[in-house]
Amino acid sequence: EIARQMCIIEFRLFSKIRPSELLNQSWSKPKYKHRAMNVLRLINRFNTVSMWVATSILKVVKVRDRAKLMAKFIKIADHLLNTLHNFNATMAILAGLSWSAVHRLSWTRKELPPSTLKTLEEIEKMLSSDRSYQSYRNHIAGCNPPCIPYLGVYLTDLTFIDENPDTVNGMINFTKRRLVYSVISKIQQYQQTHYNLQPVDQIIHQL
Repeated sequence: EIARQMCIIEFRLFSKIRPSELLNQSWSKPKYKHRAMNVLRLINRFNTVSMWVATSILKVVKVRDRAKLMAKFIKIADHLLNTLHNFNATMAILAGLSWSAVHRLSWTRKELPPSTLKTLEEIEKMLSSDRSYQSYRNHIAGCNPPCIPYLGVYLTDLTFIDENPDTVNGMINFTKRRLVYSVISKIQQYQQTHYNLQPVDQIIHQL
């Protein structure tokens, strides 16, 4: 249920992102950040989830209890990834599990069942940044909506594209414009189909 409520929260934020917010790297430039408020809200949500995962695990004193909580987060991430196709929240949980302080908990990891470790390994492989997130890109291309993509991939793509000049030999660089349109249209494609999930306010307020 936590995974489903996370989808409701994140899709509300994701669906509000406008194409204009994705232009000229507005989300990363202090004087233009007001143009990308919904992008920044989703980024802040990502960071909040990562911190929640990491601090929740680190607060638990007993190794066995800590391992149980870690396993719970891995189970939520697995459900988000493979059932609900919420790649953004899955990546946020993975980021929390990868925090250096959490990653150093070797005794806690030894308490995890082999099946849970295998699940974590599969999630990490799927969302690996290797070859510009090739595994993730291949997987999401075959997913049917509803779906929340990992926004970081597209912001990185747009940043690289934006480094190209606006004009070439005094002419408008249409190749750059086409590449920007291609990235933005992918994001818009996933905004069209909403999740058919029932909000549970008590859980949403906790998340």
